[in-house]
Amino acid sequence: MINLLLKNYSMVGVQPKYSAKIHWISFILPYIFMCIGSIGFLAVLIPIDAIRVLSIGLIILFFKGLINLLKYKAIKIDLSENYLSLTTGLFSKTISDISLNKMEAFQLHQSYLGKHLNFGTLTVTTGEITHSYRIADPLSLREKLLNNIKY
Repeated sequence: MINLLLKNYSMVGVQPKYSAKIHWISFILPYIFMCIGSIGFLAVLIPIDAIRVLSIGLIILFFKGLINLLKYKAIKIDLSENYLSLTTGLFSKTISDISLNKMEAFQLHQSYLGKHLNFGTLTVTTGEITHSYRIADPLSLREKLLNNIKY
């Protein structure tokens, strides 16, 4: 019986060979949204109606950035002997354990900036499921994936 109260109940009893990290560049836009949106908390005190309406929009922008920041922090990508496990979720948890034998394709894209800052976008496709994440050190994950796939 699987204990669902475990902090990480993806691949219970299986030690991951590799864990990919979300690259810090993914967090820049949420931080910018939060910085700009924090101005809205001060602008709401100004007694002009047009500025108050603008401040409400800025406050919404702040919370959008906060939710995205927490969402990115909750992503976990683990590679074991036979599975690629993708765990996401802020208030609930979604776990996709993708069998390496059943994986149709994975695509790794690195832009010019990504090559120099060592990040890339990993897209994994199996049947009807497609996941895409901006991760640090993507070539290392690609190498581990290619070494683990059994044909």
